[in-house]
This record gives sequence, structure tokens and C-alpha cells, in this order.
Amino acid sequence: MGSTQCSLVIRFVLVASAVLAPLLFGVSPPVADARVILPPPVPAARAPTIVSPAAHSLLRGERPNLTSLSIRWDQPGVIFHPTFDPAPQFFVVCIRPLSGGAPCSWPGDWNAIAGSIPNTVIRSTFPNIALGYRYTFALPSAIPDNKLDVPVVLTVGACSGAKNSACSFGAGVSVQISSLDLDAENIAITVPSATTVSVSGQAINRGTGPIPGTFTGSVTVFKARINAFDQCIRDPSAAGLANDPNIIAMFDNGSGAFVTTLPRGSNGVIDSSHIVALIDVASAAAPVISMVGNPVPGANYVPQVSSARGVVDAEFAVPVSDRPVGFVATFTVDASRQVMEYDETNNVKVECDVVF
Repeated sequence: MGSTQCSLVIRFVLVASAVLAPLLFGVSPPVADARVILPPPVPAARAPTIVSPAAHSLLRGERPNLTSLSIRWDQPGVIFHPTFDPAPQFFVVCIRPLSGGAPCSWPGDWNAIAGSIPNTVIRSTFPNIALGYRYTFALPSAIPDNKLDVPVVLTVGACSGAKNSACSFGAGVSVQISSLDLDAENIAITVPSATTVSVSGQAINRGTGPIPGTFTGSVTVFKARINAFDQCIRDPSAAGLANDPNIIAMFDNGSGAFVTTLPRGSNGVIDSSHIVALIDVASAAAPVISMVGNPVPGANYVPQVSSARGVVDAEFAVPVSDRPVGFVATFTVDASRQVMEYDETNNVKVECDVVF
């Protein structure tokens, strides 16, 4: 037998032994591993934290479909240890109804590549260490009108990939975006009869959205100080009343304060630019009339219509023998705060008139 044939015989014996030995001795031959090895999932970036707008904010909206908004959030980590906290590749933003809205998920209502969003580094005060990034994102399209004038939740998610499983969503922030603005436009003081005075509070809707449901208005009237020219006194310093402990100044925002407590300039004079009238303590304790009117339909106050409409009317008797007499009236629209408005600073009107 030649060397080549001998080598083949030896190789055959070795192979046969490897195959037959397990069978002869009751040992099963090894089975190939048929499992599919999947790549590890892409870890999600850490969840962002919204810093603006603040929770429970009342924001201004504009119809039709003209509401813009910028959102700011902090993204932690990713600076010194990128292997531990993967940097977000995308951010996703959702605005959903507070009640019954679906959770935020990819692709959200808006999304953008992380590198395209303006940001600044967040640093600790001491030591000066970079902690993360603060992003400022202007929504690229208007907020739909159906998200206005109802409570909504803003949510931001950080995504290490363009799929929901790669996103981490921060806690939502509840806000309301209002397109409503009731303005206490006017107080009309008239004399409908020889012994009667009428006060009417009138309002206008300066917003762009319809007022839902109903709302109320209130009117309070006090007797006011008048001067020798039958005019309402507005300047306590000029009238010599700046140090009178029984005089209260009524301001144009509806508040009042004793004149003795008001700040004075270097010349000792009280700034009277926001004073509408002066009333006595006794008059403050016993208003001529104070009432809340009946609810009025919000639909009557059409958005951005220039003419004001009456909200509350009050009448009271003034004997002829008491005239001339000054009255300061305070009118508050939406007295019970039923309407969520983006501007509550114009809900009060204060006016002083003299009835002859």
C-alpha cells in the first residue's frame, strides 16, 4: 500500500471514529445552534424636561390657525459620557387634549433633527461643569384651532432613532392656549328719570375666538368726593386730602388704598395718574349698590366687533335734594372667572361721574 493510500485510510478511520463513537457509547452528536442572533436594541436617549412654557400657563392663541409657540427644554447627559447616554438624533413634540388624549409617540405632531434645533450648554455654577443642553424649538407650523381654549398637554420626546422604541418622553406640561379676551370697555352712567340713576357695564371680545357658554358681570357704586367745580377729585395732594386718614383712593384697576399709605415723590406729592376717585371710609363701608348681573350668552360677544354690548345694568334712587353728587362705579366683566382669557388685566373698568 502506498503512502497516499495509507493516509486516506487513516483519515477515514478518524472520521468514522468521531461519528460512530457517540452512537456506540450512547452520546448524542452535537447539534448546530439554529438561533438567530439579533443586534442589540438601540438604547433610547434620556427624557427631556420642559422648562417653558411653565405648567398651568395661560397662553395667547389666535384664530384661524395662526397660533405660534416656542418650547424650551433641557436635555441631560450626553456630553462627557456619550457611550452611557446616547445623544438624541431627533426630538418629537406633541400637543394633546388633557382629557382623553393619546400618549405622545413617534413621529408626534412635530419632529426635527436634534442638530437643527438651536441650543445652549447648561453648566453648573461651581464647579463649571457642562450638564446638558437647553433647546429652543419654534413650532414649524401653527397650532390647530381645535387645540385652543381647552386644556392641553405639551410633551417632548428625545429619540436616538426614528422610531418610537428609541424615544424617551418627558413629563407632559398642562397648559391652556386661549383665543379669548373680554374687555370691560365702558361704564355708562345715565339719569333715566328725575330721581333715578342707571349704571351699565359694557364689554367687548377683543380675542379671535367665540366666547363659550355664559358669563356674568358685576357693578359696585360708591359716593365720591367732588370739588367746588362739581368734578370728581382725583388728586389728594392738590385737594389737601393727602394726610386725611379717612380718605381712600380708588384706582383704575379696581383696587383701593388709604391715601396716607400711598408713596410720595421727593416733593411729598402723591402720584395720582392712576387714581380715578376719592371716597370716604363711610362710603366704602356702605356702597350705593353692589350686584352681580344675570348670566349673558357668550355668543353675543362676537370676536373683534368694535361696538361694546351691555353685560350688567343697575339702577338706584338719588333724590334731587342730594345733587350734585359724585359716584364712582367699578364694573367687572366675567366676575366669576368662567372664561379662560389670555388677558385678565382689562376685565375691570372704573369711572367717576357727577349727577346733577
